[in-house]
Amino acid sequence: METLYSQDIDEIRSREYPLLNGVTYLDHGGTTPYPQSLIQRYSQDLTSNLFGNPHSASPLSELSTRRIDHIRARVLDFFKADPDHFDVVFVANATAAIKLVADAFRDVDEPGVLSDLDVERWLNDEDANLSNNGAAISTGLFAYPAQSNMNGHRLPLDWASRARNSQCQSHRKIYTLLDAAAFVMTAQLDLSDAASAPDFTALSFYKIFGFLDLGALIVRKTAGGILQRRRYFGGGTVDMVTALQTAWHAKKEQTVHEQFEDGTLPFYSIIALDTALTVHAELYGSMANISRHTCALATNLYRQMSCLRHANGRVVCEIYKDPSSEYGNAETQGPTIAFNLRNAQGGWIKKSDVESLAVIRNIHLRTGGVCNPGGIAAFCQLSYPEMRKNFSEGMRCGGVLDILGGKPTGIVRELFVETWTVIPAQISPPGVSKEEMSVVESLQIFPIIGCSGWQVPKHISWPVEGTRLAWDQELCVVHQDDGRPPDYRARQPIVLIHPSLDTEKGMLKLVYAPDAEK
Repeated sequence: METLYSQDIDEIRSREYPLLNGVTYLDHGGTTPYPQSLIQRYSQDLTSNLFGNPHSASPLSELSTRRIDHIRARVLDFFKADPDHFDVVFVANATAAIKLVADAFRDVDEPGVLSDLDVERWLNDEDANLSNNGAAISTGLFAYPAQSNMNGHRLPLDWASRARNSQCQSHRKIYTLLDAAAFVMTAQLDLSDAASAPDFTALSFYKIFGFLDLGALIVRKTAGGILQRRRYFGGGTVDMVTALQTAWHAKKEQTVHEQFEDGTLPFYSIIALDTALTVHAELYGSMANISRHTCALATNLYRQMSCLRHANGRVVCEIYKDPSSEYGNAETQGPTIAFNLRNAQGGWIKKSDVESLAVIRNIHLRTGGVCNPGGIAAFCQLSYPEMRKNFSEGMRCGGVLDILGGKPTGIVRELFVETWTVIPAQISPPGVSKEEMSVVESLQIFPIIGCSGWQVPKHISWPVEGTRLAWDQELCVVHQDDGRPPDYRARQPIVLIHPSLDTEKGMLKLVYAPDAEK
């Protein structure tokens, strides 16, 4: 692969990410691993300086304030944002940033959800508006992601400027909020043109740098005043509060960030961000380098997965790619692959089984709804009545009900970032057919969901019933009071129940062995 960084990527990976040795880590959408030098330099910074609470006026507090102001300027520079036109509000994460903006628009009567095509129609129609009941809009909020966190589909970044510069008056009354959390992990967010930039941009730094429990809301200063509509205020955001006789407060007005950074800032995390920005630039140079690198990796794997076939010719991977996206084109597709697997009969393989087998191979990926109910519903073709029915049958976020009504309830997701070199292994070695590679070494079934498994003796021929092994996940433990299965995300005592099958007598035996794992 083309060398894009100042150092060899294999050397970077070996030196900076030793914990990844022997590990295939693909859950970068959750968080990306942090380089060792970031932690080492940050520790040195903390052991060399004493920082005070920035709300105080001591010399140590003034040191914190100066560092925070400097880092705020570095953040704007990282996203090519002019400090004359933008400000940075530090928050916990992208969700907190979105909530801050949403609180200012909480009185909007008719929130709605639009598809990509609906947005294009709305922007192109001078008589269109966002209100579901057709009423005129006084002030509204148009929020959209730069990149789908589910499948990496990248949406047009010019929507904000098109709405702002539209000939339609109702368009110009709309404020724009860009969720850039997934996008900024592997792409350059360019806010250099303030006139076309979103009014508000939400992001999380831990998705970029790995370490830092910190997010930000980048605010276009001309739009900052609308946030004053929010009803809550915290310490540090007001100049005066009266609590006796008459309740009254005066909000700060000098800068945008001081009006909305409630309470004491997470100043240690902000100081760590200074080191993170420096180390990231030293290792990778620019986000443009990372974009080219990860785009090539994802395209390579996508092509390999798309070609996978069972011996009978059936497709193995059902990849959920948006029709307007193209792997290899970083403007329309990020380095994410969302998919489910099918067996040789065309049936779905449960995502939890995929994850369990991946864990055995030291592969870490993400399965489930990935906090994207709209994407899951669209690509898994789940209607509103079906989702309500699934809920009534016990489907919950993080649950183990992978297939209901013949449809998957979630997906498997892989996401590449800069720490990757090449796809770790070819799908199948050249010259070797899949039939020659298929050797069953052992069988383990789980007669009762949530309990321990049972190893099938090697001398026994085990039947296949439909699309599964006989007796596998045949039974389920339920609560006596409501008939619902337990929450398998928490470690339940039933995992200590060890089943065994007497095939001659047709009997299932259960043994509770709390000391078995010890």
